[in-house]
Amino acid sequence: LLSGALDRKDGRRGGALRQKLAAHLAARRRKRRAWARDIARIVLAVSIMALGVLAVEIGRKAIVVLNRAELGVVHLLG
Repeated sequence: LLSGALDRKDGRRGGALRQKLAAHLAARRRKRRAWARDIARIVLAVSIMALGVLAVEIGRKAIVVLNRAELGVVHLLG
């Protein structure tokens, strides 16, 4: 039924079905793209937070190393 209507070139019904199907597929693609964009935004936010945490930890480690250097005891791996 559907394939016969889509193959028919002279009938208006086939054209309407093709347009409806094309609109449906386009809407589905838009939803998938929006979903993918949302996922990408979440991944970006999490990675920025992780970089912030790493920066804080590196800063804390640097402060510890500098304080120990002032005391004359330097353990770079400890």
